[in-house]
Formats: sequence, structure tokens, C-alpha cells
Amino acid sequence: MRAADLLRQYRKSLNPPYGVNDWVVLALTLFLLLVLPLTVVTTQQARDIGSKAKQEKETKVSTLIAGKDYQEGELFIQWKPGVETKAKETLYKAAGLAKIKQAKGTEKYHAQLVKVDPTRAKQTILNLSKNKRIEKVDFILIPDFPEQTDLKAQGLVSPVQAAAIQDSMTTPEGTKIESYTTQVTTQEIYNVLKANAVSLPNEIGPRLTVKVGDDFGNRAFHSFGGGTFVGSFTMGTSSFVPYPDNITSHEYGHIFGHYYRHTVWNSSWLEYQKARGIAGDSRLESEYMWRTSEIFAEDYRQLLATYDAWDSGPFQLNREIPLATEVQGLQEFLCTTYQGKTSNSWFRCQTEPDNEDPTTSVTSPTNGETVSGLIDVLVTATDNVAIEKVELRIDGQLHATDLTSPYLFSWNTTQATNSDHILQVKAYDTSANTATSTVVTVTVDNTAPPKAGDINGDGSVDIFDASILASRWGTADPDADLNGNGVVDIFDASILASNWEG
Repeated sequence: MRAADLLRQYRKSLNPPYGVNDWVVLALTLFLLLVLPLTVVTTQQARDIGSKAKQEKETKVSTLIAGKDYQEGELFIQWKPGVETKAKETLYKAAGLAKIKQAKGTEKYHAQLVKVDPTRAKQTILNLSKNKRIEKVDFILIPDFPEQTDLKAQGLVSPVQAAAIQDSMTTPEGTKIESYTTQVTTQEIYNVLKANAVSLPNEIGPRLTVKVGDDFGNRAFHSFGGGTFVGSFTMGTSSFVPYPDNITSHEYGHIFGHYYRHTVWNSSWLEYQKARGIAGDSRLESEYMWRTSEIFAEDYRQLLATYDAWDSGPFQLNREIPLATEVQGLQEFLCTTYQGKTSNSWFRCQTEPDNEDPTTSVTSPTNGETVSGLIDVLVTATDNVAIEKVELRIDGQLHATDLTSPYLFSWNTTQATNSDHILQVKAYDTSANTATSTVVTVTVDNTAPPKAGDINGDGSVDIFDASILASRWGTADPDADLNGNGVVDIFDASILASNWEG
């Protein structure tokens, strides 16, 4: 047999012609040898991860970045697609978060709570879970965080019942303000609100409720029916305290815009959209950052709120459109086209912010003067725009506040000690600029003068004083010389007799 024939026979014996059944058996054999053991190993690893997470009572699960050593107090944020990095950075800063890194190939970020106690951390997680730009928030238990199995399983925190109300007031404009925190008083909330609310006094005030609390997020609400507009907004303590003007003006901007949309624009944003240059843009209402109400709130904050509100965040949340200050005619539109309702001399409707401080001084009493009884304290205060209020402080303590000129205060000095006292006034203008006057020092003296004829100083004009006067008759004794003419005579006796008390 030839060598070539032997080779063909050998190859045929090694590679027989396999049938269909042979291929099925071969495939099953390979599965048993390779795939099954790998599946068993992977399943066991997954069980180990889940068991460890359960034992440590952490919310991290196998969906988190594999191999990372997460610490207590950390968050895992999954953003919705298309959210810009700048917007994320803004939220990190506002929420007190420090970004650690972005998960490779995903839109998920690993962030860490920074310098917050458990209560504030809980509120931060609450706020993040409500944010429309965030898909999901996974978190790892922080110290003293309440054990809530159902919430941990979801990786989200449900809204909690607000704390008890701590302070409330109804402002002169009719706005209801409620504080659900011990960190902020309603007066402090009102001061910020009034500085940032263009139409609060005569338009929206009686229809508005404002709440600040540790368990609140920054959200605005409104309703309109039967010709009646009602608005309210809440602010979280963790955001209001560091950025009061910025947060308040943005949320009030929502109320302001919706009020005019219903009452002036016939439930349409079109007039505003035209002035803004975004009318007809296909992106409007398609994403959170492109909602007209959000753009309007930022425009309001930049153009109508206080300079502090602009200075703490001079940006447009939607960075694809120009800043409000860069849109020609927009500020004029916002200031003058609401049927004339917001035309005013406030700096918010001027081209340049009012950074000029007022001037103030105490004109009466004068420095070094001695005062007694009930006196008037007269103050002058002037400003390039308008004075909002003037406060009189006595010895550093607030005595009274005057809202209208002439600024006149009443002071009952009998309630003060007979000593030197310091008067000082502080003036506020409508742009939140302030000025403090120079100190005026006065001496309070409410001691009773001696009675005429009381020669011995015992507080009574009687026989003892008459005896002293008689014994010194004709002399120049200064104590008995009651009229000061240089001699004790009948005129002094007449003064004594006219004040006689027996």
C-alpha cells in the first residue's frame, strides 16, 4: 500500500463522519465540562456578596461598583440621561456633597456626604430622591440613621412627616410664614422674602404661604380656579441657611411667573417665551432643565431678586441658553409689561444694582447731653433709592423700629439707670444695604432736686429748718440764704414759709 493511501486511512479513522446525534452529545459534554462549573462559581460569589451586605446592614447591593470599598455616609447617584456635568456639580455643591468619581462607562456617580450630621444627611437623601434629574439614589447607612428595611431595599427615602411648627407669622402683606425648624425664625424668613419678592405687597402676598423646615425640599406649588390664585413654596433648612436669597428668589420666581401666567397671560407662557427668545423651541417642556417655569424662575432670580441672589449663583441652570442678563429687553419686559404692576424705583428694575449704603445719624439728643424723664430721640436717614426701616439701639439693644420718615423715637429714661447710655441707629434701604450711625452718649439723671427751704436736707420743710434760718439771721450763710442775695433775711423766711410742710 502506498504511503498516501495509508495517510488517508489514518485521517479517516481520526475524523469519522459524525451524525446529528453525535453533535448533540458533543455539545452536552462541553456544557457539562465548562459552563456548569462557571455558573456554580458565579452563583456562589453572588450569594457571598448578598450575605455580606445583609450582615453589615448596608444598602449597597451587587448593582454597585464591584470591588469598591464604600464607607458609611456615602451615596450612589444614578442620573437621568442628558444631565450636564455643570448641573450635577451645582447640585453637589448645594447639597453639600463631594463627588468621588464617575463609574466607568455609566451615568452613575459615587458621592459622599460632607460635614453633615445624621439629621441633615437624612434630609439630603430626601431631597436627592425627589430631584427630577436623578433616576435613583442608593445610600449606605450613616451612623444613627433610622432602620427602615423597606426603604433600604428601594434605595430611596420616602417623604417623612414634617416636624412640629416652631414659629409662625402673618406678614403685613398677608403672607403666611411657618418655620418648622429651630434654626430659622419667621422674621428671618420674612426679611429675605420681602427683599426678593417684587410683587409681594399688593399682588401675591395674601395668596401665599411659605414654609421652611429640616424635612422640606425646595419646591413651589400653585393652583388657580374660579379666578383665584393660591401659591405656596417650601424650603429646606440645609439649603435656605447657606443660600437664603438664592433659594427664596428662585422658588418665589415660580410663584410670580405662574401668577402672571394665569392672571395676565391667559394661562399661556407665550408672551414671556417671545421676550426670552425661546418661543417655538422644540426642547421646551421636554426635559426638566427646559421647562419654561424653571427658566423663568432663574430669570426672575437674576433680574428681579436681590443682588445677593445673583452674586451667590450668577448662572443659568440651563447652560444651553443665554443668561437672563444677556437677553436684550428681557429685564425691561419683566419690569414694565405686567400691566404696569411691577414698575417701581427699586434697584431690581434698574440696569445696575444699588450698592450704595444709606446715611443715618442721631440728631437729638446731642452727644454729652444730660436727659431725664420721657424724651424724644430724633433720627435722620437718607438713601439714593429708598429707606426701608430705621432701628434705634440703646446700649446695643434694639429699642424700637420706625418705617416712615420723620424717624422719631420715644424713650422713657426713668426706666434706665442714672448713668451714661449709648444711642445708635441702623438704617436699611430697600436694596438690603445698611448703615450704622456714630455713637451718641447721653447722661441719664432722674434724681429729684432738693426742696426749696429744706435747709437741713431731711426731705421736709419744717420747724427744724425755721430754727436754723432764725439762728443764722443776718449772716451770709449759704445754706440758709435761700434766694442767694448774700444775706439771710425776710425774703429767705418767705421762701421757707411758702414751702412749709409742718
